[in-house]
Amino acid sequence: MNPYSVTLIASATQRSLRYLLSLIKANLLVEEVFILDECKKSPGQREQDSGGVMALRLKEVCIKSGIKFSSHESDVNSPSLIFKLKKSVSNLTIYSGYGGQIIKQDVLDTGKRILHIHAGALPEYRGSTTIYYAILNKESCGATAIILDSDIDTGTIVGSKLFDPPKSGTDIDFKLDIDYRVSLLINVVLDYQENGDFKSKLIQPADKGKVYYIAHPVLRHVAMLRGGSADE
Repeated sequence: MNPYSVTLIASATQRSLRYLLSLIKANLLVEEVFILDECKKSPGQREQDSGGVMALRLKEVCIKSGIKFSSHESDVNSPSLIFKLKKSVSNLTIYSGYGGQIIKQDVLDTGKRILHIHAGALPEYRGSTTIYYAILNKESCGATAIILDSDIDTGTIVGSKLFDPPKSGTDIDFKLDIDYRVSLLINVVLDYQENGDFKSKLIQPADKGKVYYIAHPVLRHVAMLRGGSADE
């Protein structure tokens, strides 16, 4: 297997399925998919399809495309996942885990670079549901690709994109958020596989930015009125 292939840590979610399908469509090299078991929804997060259905669909796509996969408990820090990461030939792992989970040092110490696509412009918008806050602040929405470190959204930036605010009625959580992330993910992984590394690497300034927390349903509704949809 090519060392510039990637592995994917995939939660049983619509976002992970879109990641996998988009990587395959772009003819990018995927060594293996590590599928996390269904996880209880975190407070403030929305649900769409059941985790069991999503896990099954992820496996079906892997089988159809000839991609190896393995199943693991929902905790991204599980010993079985760490073992598989250490054995992987690929040096880059895409993280699409469950919201609210924190990757611990044991995962970071596997020697793999963990790529995360954050739905927000960094360093300004760290934390959760930052698209809503960007809309409320009347600013462009963003997505940022980072190599994870031990802090929240502070890793080295290896790619970024800005997007126009959405039109009213757009589903933010299950359409816009995923669209933004996928668009940047494909660009970044293509850059990595074509060049053997990332062209751009930017260390984030420690004294800039703000950490946002899961937006309250009222704030989401206000954001919807300005553009986008928040129907919790």
